[in-house]
Amino acid sequence: MAVVQISRIQVRRGQKQVTGMPQLASGEIAWAVDTQELYIGNGSVFEGSPGVGNTKILTQNDLTIQGNLLNLLQHIYRANDTTIQTGSSANNPTSRSVQDRLDDHVSVLDFGAKGDGVTDDTAAIQRAINQLFFNEAATAYADNYLSANTADWNNESVMTRRVLEIPAGKYIISGTIRIPSYATIVGAGADKTILKFSNAGTAIKFINDQYPSLTTLSFINQSRFIALGGMTVYTNTTDQIALEMFCVRDSIFTDLILRGSWTAGDTANSVGIKMSAFSDLITCERNLFKNITAHGFARGVYSAKDISNNIFQDGYMYNVLQGFSLGFGMTGGPGQLAGERYGPRNTAIINYNFENVKKQAVYIGLGTDNVVKNCKLSNVGQNGGAIINTQYPQIFFKVNGNASESNSSDRWSSLSNSTNIGVQYVPEVTGWGTEQTFGSKRIDIGTTGMAFRLPVSTDSEGAPRGSITYIVEYIYQSRVNGFTRRGVLTVSANIDQKRIQLSDDYDFAGASDPSGDTAMALDFSTRFLNSTGLTTTISPYSIAIDYTNALGGDSGYLTLTYKAIHSYLP
Repeated sequence: MAVVQISRIQVRRGQKQVTGMPQLASGEIAWAVDTQELYIGNGSVFEGSPGVGNTKILTQNDLTIQGNLLNLLQHIYRANDTTIQTGSSANNPTSRSVQDRLDDHVSVLDFGAKGDGVTDDTAAIQRAINQLFFNEAATAYADNYLSANTADWNNESVMTRRVLEIPAGKYIISGTIRIPSYATIVGAGADKTILKFSNAGTAIKFINDQYPSLTTLSFINQSRFIALGGMTVYTNTTDQIALEMFCVRDSIFTDLILRGSWTAGDTANSVGIKMSAFSDLITCERNLFKNITAHGFARGVYSAKDISNNIFQDGYMYNVLQGFSLGFGMTGGPGQLAGERYGPRNTAIINYNFENVKKQAVYIGLGTDNVVKNCKLSNVGQNGGAIINTQYPQIFFKVNGNASESNSSDRWSSLSNSTNIGVQYVPEVTGWGTEQTFGSKRIDIGTTGMAFRLPVSTDSEGAPRGSITYIVEYIYQSRVNGFTRRGVLTVSANIDQKRIQLSDDYDFAGASDPSGDTAMALDFSTRFLNSTGLTTTISPYSIAIDYTNALGGDSGYLTLTYKAIHSYLP
């Protein structure tokens, strides 16, 4: 028969948040007016119900923000994999709501950022950072885990310190982004996640726990344990700082491109990374910078403070006025302000590639125990010109106690021979410190001539000054008479006094040579050259190492490396 009428279904209703949810009878339906939720009674166990209670019925409201269906769905890690046990037993797996599972990964998009290259995302990104790393609970933590109170381990701030992700996109930043301690912020990769800073000043600043107050700054509340990586920070005017680090310690910065808009001139605030200190104890220290590319700044890395024990590794620096400017303009000493007495110390610059650096790749004006090692220098110190336009030393140490080790330069191969003798040979490394060449150089030796030349010591602007001692280790292999001579040339030159001296200590390996005629046939001498390659006793710009081979018809190969000790009096 046809159905002509359905009786009205009676549904209990009430306010769940006022009276609570009552136990419903079997099959009885109830509507919570205030929370907009629908329930049905399970029935009794006698009827076959697995448990007495109420079952929530999904409605359209559960799919909205207020309903949040994700809180109802449960997630079990690899639920269908019987080899994985997540709970206390195979029959009791650990489950979490899908909402909690998704909250394991936090994105700036969750806080309103767009990354569309049009929207100003400053407030959204800062809001995400504040909520995860700089909220009230996090600031109250303040390294209490160091105390004996075990309750400190349960502080909720630790749980909020998730990894903040910045997905691929272009994020417009109109104000300084401030990053506190314990922040871990990662992008999708350099030139994938781009933060474009469109204002004057600093793009990203790392701050202490009491920012902006400095009155209580100490070792335990300074900026620390930060990780930042996988993005490009783009400053689009000529007077900006990409990363400003005030007293940052024990942090890691990786896979970053710092891109500036500097083109010419000595712009003071055009800096890729600026590092500061409150004192020599509360300072930037024990930080690792790995795979950082910086270009388009007056100075790639700058510090005129007492920073210490920082490592810069596997980076690339190009199109800058100076690469690393450390201790520039500092005088030091006990009479200076706290944080300005010693200069940068124990800085390691390792495996860096410097290209098209107008002045010095590394300038150290104050500070000791700094090392530049295994770096490559190409078109450095030529003010943008070709190799025939050398103007500045590529690495300069104004004070003693610093070292250059195994750095490869285009000058050694291009300017050390007679081909470009008329080109001024400004040294790769000078000032006050030690230097060791990268690899060896091979030279053809005949009867007589100039074997090679060496640069004299200069000041930071390339003007001859100071003194230098070269220790040249060489091997001469005769290709005609089948002998080998191994020796050490020591060349000492005082540029200020126009004095030069050479000594040669050698061993001989070959056929019997009781008179020593064969061993002594090869003789070295030295002289000063002026800026155009002519012999001089007045204005030395380089040192010529000449040879005479008195062994008739002999020729061979001279293979050499050298170490140098520089002395410079400001």
